Amino acid sequence: MMTGGRMMKYVALDIETANNERSSICSIGMVKFEEGRIIDEFYSLMNPEVDYFSYMNIDIHGITEADVLGQPTLPELQGDLESFIDNDIMVAHFSQFDMYGIQDAYNKYSLEIPPLNYICSYRLSKSLYKFPSHKLVQMAEYFNVKTDNHHNALADARMAGHITYNILKENNLSIEDFNNHYNYQLGTLGRNGYTKKRGSRAR
Repeated sequence: MMTGGRMMKYVALDIETANNERSSICSIGMVKFEEGRIIDEFYSLMNPEVDYFSYMNIDIHGITEADVLGQPTLPELQGDLESFIDNDIMVAHFSQFDMYGIQDAYNKYSLEIPPLNYICSYRLSKSLYKFPSHKLVQMAEYFNVKTDNHHNALADARMAGHITYNILKENNLSIEDFNNHYNYQLGTLGRNGYTKKRGSRAR
């Protein structure tokens, strides 16, 4: 089924961090979706090369400094990440954390940031559903999406991708339709966030 007359194809993404620095990515999960079907997945631990892992963060995702010893750094993973995403639109739930985390990590290593486009499934949720909470697990439960292994980057990316597909399908919208109707501009890594266009009113 092509929602809104257009094929839905995107890469859902999630990161986990070692501490409160957004650039301290210690794992990344990406899931390629086409018409609601998973067609490919990518997961890797990542050595963020930081001074410490926060106990609070470890308590959330379970990844310790010992787990990332010998794991690739962002410069070593860069080619694989960009090749997997290709030119697809990216999706994250609360994208300002994930996308700005990636941007900060690229800047940390003085890497050229690819101008990849993205949207935010959290903003889709808030715009279309009047729920008390629009967090990842709550939206997944609404759509009967599995919530096992929450805070594993790959599991959370799967949830974000399924949530995005179900939101757009239930409302008969494409990504372009949603952006046009609610006056959002695509986020672009290194350039701008996924925000309302200037001069538009909040809906």
